Amino acid sequence: MIADRVIDWANIVRERRTVLGATQADVAAELGTSRQWVSNFENGRSTSVAELATVLRLLAVLDLTALLTSEPADA
Repeated sequence: MIADRVIDWANIVRERRTVLGATQADVAAELGTSRQWVSNFENGRSTSVAELATVLRLLAVLDLTALLTSEPADA
């Protein structure tokens, strides 16, 4: 799946957390952040406050990998 919008990332994260059987509180505890932060991220509301390091830790906690590419989207 290509996630090119913040809400796409949020949906992928929520789906993965659910598949793993983890609660927002579980993920927050492992991240060292609040459950509210996880909730905000999953609902696309934290785009202005989400720090890259926290987002990358979130992906790691959920065994997700982000792929960045310089290839044009229509390639």
